[in-house]
Amino acid sequence: MYRQIRVDESQTHLQRILWRESPDQPIKEFELSTVTYGTAVAPFLATRTLKQLSIDGSNEFPIASPVLREDCYMDDVLSGADSVEEAAMLSEQLTDLMKSGQFRLRKWSSNSYELLNRIPKEEREINSINGITKTLGICWSTDTDELAINVSLDLDAVPRTKRQLTSEIASLYDTLGYICPVVIMGKQILQKIWRHESKIEWDDSIPQEFVDEWQKVKAEIKFIADLRIPRWVNCSRSDTIEMHGFSDAAEAGYAAAIYIVNRTRYTAHLLVANARVSPIKEDKNNENVTIPRLELCGALLLAQMTEKMIKILDINFSRICLWSDSRIVLDWIHANPKRYKTFIGSRIAKINKLVEKDWWSHVRSEDNAADCASRGISPAELSTHSLWWNGPSFLVNAALEPPRYKPKLELPVLEAAVNVSKLDEKEKFTLPESSTYEKLKRVIALCQRFSFNSKPKNKNKRTGILTADELEYAEAAIIKNVQQESFAEEIKMLCTKGELKNTSALLKLSPFLDSKQVLRVGGRLKNADLPYEAIHQMLLPSKHAVTALIIKNVHLNCLHGAPKLTEAVLRQKFWVLNSQRTIKAIIHKCVDCFKAAPKTMHQFMADLPEKRVNISEKPFINTAVDYTGAIQVKLMNGRAYKTKKAYIAIFVCMSTKAIHVEVVTDMTAEAFIAA
Repeated sequence: MYRQIRVDESQTHLQRILWRESPDQPIKEFELSTVTYGTAVAPFLATRTLKQLSIDGSNEFPIASPVLREDCYMDDVLSGADSVEEAAMLSEQLTDLMKSGQFRLRKWSSNSYELLNRIPKEEREINSINGITKTLGICWSTDTDELAINVSLDLDAVPRTKRQLTSEIASLYDTLGYICPVVIMGKQILQKIWRHESKIEWDDSIPQEFVDEWQKVKAEIKFIADLRIPRWVNCSRSDTIEMHGFSDAAEAGYAAAIYIVNRTRYTAHLLVANARVSPIKEDKNNENVTIPRLELCGALLLAQMTEKMIKILDINFSRICLWSDSRIVLDWIHANPKRYKTFIGSRIAKINKLVEKDWWSHVRSEDNAADCASRGISPAELSTHSLWWNGPSFLVNAALEPPRYKPKLELPVLEAAVNVSKLDEKEKFTLPESSTYEKLKRVIALCQRFSFNSKPKNKNKRTGILTADELEYAEAAIIKNVQQESFAEEIKMLCTKGELKNTSALLKLSPFLDSKQVLRVGGRLKNADLPYEAIHQMLLPSKHAVTALIIKNVHLNCLHGAPKLTEAVLRQKFWVLNSQRTIKAIIHKCVDCFKAAPKTMHQFMADLPEKRVNISEKPFINTAVDYTGAIQVKLMNGRAYKTKKAYIAIFVCMSTKAIHVEVVTDMTAEAFIAA
C-alpha cells in the first residue's frame, strides 16, 4: 500500500538511502519517491491518502466513499450490507474507487458464497484455513459467521521470569474485550509482581506463588480457544435497537461492558468490553484509591466507550441506558463537579461531557454484567457465563427492568450556630497557611478590614483595593504574632522590667518595643541618615514558616540574588537570627536557582615532564628558575650609602628539589648571568 503513494518531488530528498550491490562496487545514492515503511509519518500519509481518495470520489461512488472513509483500518476494509445485492454494489464501487487511486483490493472474504462467486478467484482470500480468516487479530469463520479468539500460548511452557510472564499475558490479544475477565486475572498477577517488596527485575525469578496462580488460569485456556462468538448481533434497520452499558469496580480493578439489545426480536449480545487494573500509585493527597473512586473510574471508562460506539455504529438507537451499582457514583454524576476535589470533580465533568446524565441508572450487583470483568472469572466459567455474553435478564424482558434512579439533588438545609468572641489585640491568633508572603499579608489585611467594617460604630466602611496603610498594619500584626510565638519571654521582660536577662540570646541586639509593640533591634545608628526600619529592623526567629516566606519574597524581589545580596536587602527591614545559615538553606531549595546554577569546570593538570619524575646523575643538571622580590639591599656599610632595589633568583633542581638562592641586582639578562 505504501509503495502506491507517491511523495511530492520537493520532499523526496528527505528519503535518501545509500546502496550498492556488493562491497567492491561504489556506493550509490537514491531518493525514495514513494511512502517508506518504517518512517514516523507513513501511517498518517497512507490513511490521509485514502481519506482524500474517498472525498474526491464521493460523487462518482456514493456508496463506497463513506465506507472507505469510516470502515478502513490501514490497508484493511471491514464493512457489510443488509443484502447480497447491496454488498455486491458496494464491492464493485470499492474496487473502482481504489483503482482510481492505483490501489488494488485483494483477499476478499465474505459469509455469503453468492457474493464471493461474483468476485474473481485471484482476488479472494487464499490463506484461510477451514474457512477461518484472521482480521485485525480476530479469527472470523466465514462458514458459520462466528468470531474466535486466537490463542498462541505454549501450554507446556512454565514462565519463570517477569519478562516471560508478561509475554504470555500480552499474547492474549483481545481487541473487543470478549475475554477481558480472563485477561484481567493475568494483569492482576503481573501487578502483584510489580508491587512485590523484593523489587523483582525483568529477568529475575518470580515467586512460585505467582507462577502457580498463572498456571491455574493457563490450564483452562483451551476453553478460550473453543469459544465461538456470533458476529451478527441480530440488528436490522427496521428493528427497535437499544444500547445498554454496565460499569463496575472491585478492589483489584474496574471494567465496563456494552450490550446491543433488540426489543423487536428480544435478543441481547455483548458488543464490546474493557477492564483495567486499579492504579498502583496513590493520589496527590496520599489517600488510597477507594472503591467509590474506582467505581467512578469505571463509569468514566463506560462513558468513553459509549461515546465511541455511538460515533462508530450506524444505528439509530431508540434508547441508551448506562447502569452502575454504586449509588454514590450516581449522585456524584448528577451533582455539581465544583463541589468535589480534583480527582472526583474532573471525572464527573468528563462523564457529563461525553454522555447525558439522564442515561444513568442503578442496577443490583447481581445483575451487573461488568462485575464479571472487574473481579475476573476463569476461562471455564467464561465459556458458559450467560450474564457476560447476554447481560441480565431484564435486557430482553422489559418488565424486569429496575426503576429509573432518582438522585437526591435537594440537599437538606443545615442550620449552623456561630459563636463570636472578641479577641484581645495582645492575644495570639493562628496565621493561615499561604504560599507567598504577599498573599499572607493581603489575607490578614482583608480579615482586618472585615473586622473594621463589622463594627457598627465605624461609619466609614473600607472598600476597594487594599491601601498601603492596611498592608503595613497587617504586616505588623503578622510580625507581632511570630514574635509572640518565638520571643514571648523576652517581650514579657521588656514590658515588665524594661530589660532582658543576661542569659538571653537577644541581649547583644539591644531589643526594644516600638509604639506598635513590635520587637526591634536597638544599636547605635540612631543618628544615621537612614529610614527608621533600616536602623531598627524587626526581629525574626530563624526557624519559622513566616521567616521562610519573607526570605523567599526578598530573594524573588532581588531577582534570585545570591545569599549576600538577599541578606543585604533583607536587612533593610528585618533582622533574622542566624540569617546567613537560614538564607543559604532557603536559597539552596530554590528550583530556579538550581536550574540556572552554572557548573564549575575543573581543568585537568598535564602529566609531569620526564625530568621532574626521573633522578638525574647530578643535582641542578635540570633546573627551574623563578624570581621573587623586589627587596632593598645595601651594597656597602656606612651612613652615607643608600639602599638599592634588588631581586632574588631561586634555582630549583627539578629532580631533587634542592634550592639555591642568589641576589640579582636588576631584571636584565647580564645580571641574571652574573648570578
